[in-house]
Amino acid sequence: MMQVSVIIPNYNHAAFLKQRIGSVLAQTYTNFELILLDDCSDDHSKEILLQYSDHPKVTHLVFNEVNSGSPFKQWIKGISLAKGNWIWIAESDDNAEPGFLETAMATVNNNPDTGLFYTDSHIISNTNSFKRFSDWKNNFYKTDRWSGNYHAKGIDETNSYLQFTNIINNASAAVFKKENLAEIAPRLRDFTYYGDWYLFLSLAARNTISYCHLPLSHYNEHSNSQLNRPIDPVLQRKDYFMLLDLLYNMPGIKDKQQLINFFALQYLNYGFKSQKEIGKRSYKEWKAINEPLAKKVMNRIWYQKLTGKKPKPIY
Repeated sequence: MMQVSVIIPNYNHAAFLKQRIGSVLAQTYTNFELILLDDCSDDHSKEILLQYSDHPKVTHLVFNEVNSGSPFKQWIKGISLAKGNWIWIAESDDNAEPGFLETAMATVNNNPDTGLFYTDSHIISNTNSFKRFSDWKNNFYKTDRWSGNYHAKGIDETNSYLQFTNIINNASAAVFKKENLAEIAPRLRDFTYYGDWYLFLSLAARNTISYCHLPLSHYNEHSNSQLNRPIDPVLQRKDYFMLLDLLYNMPGIKDKQQLINFFALQYLNYGFKSQKEIGKRSYKEWKAINEPLAKKVMNRIWYQKLTGKKPKPIY
């Protein structure tokens, strides 16, 4: 059996595809299959992808006839096709160092309880003041946590960091066990923007996490990247509320009131005058998911508004 299934889900990233696929095929660890997916791109992605149709590492090359509307639906499709024990979702606009998979597999072999592995990433950007994701995290949390390797229980990592921000900033920098995904993956289709954070939280609840401080992945920040995509504020808040609901009901979360306070202030708040309609529509979505929790959140938002609390910039 293939040890790793590498999934490249592409949509309109023709400019990055050759470098991305080349960086996968150049891995020094070679026990992997490559699954190429295209979500009905309207650039020349198909022409590039077809060049790899006969490559011995490519086990699937799938072109959607209609755009799925969600990168996470492509993740689900890739996972369903995967034959490996481990999954690497290698986003089509990123690339990796040749030793990425070798480092990942050596780490998980040395730490057999690991279910989620990730590395630091270089940020390729003309505007971001941080050059590596570790710089941003160490600065935000006032720590040197991401300056060295670590191995930690997922629930401990969640209580300290992962419940507040998605510390696995780059999905392309992560490798995770497929055996954990039967229950987790189907719900990815419910998310519009933050399915990656949902996935990592769900994996952390079941596993130990291993981190490598070397920047073995390269994240491209550009006008067509996930980070810069247009955002629907109601759908965005729905995603955040689903994450809060997951965490609120997760065994092992220590301070649920702190969790509600943080999400209400940082992610779910809205302007009572300028965003009144957004608030009404969002609250309707939240109640459909978990009405008692929605009421707790709304009460907290009102309290924070009345006391003048302001959210802290995160990204």
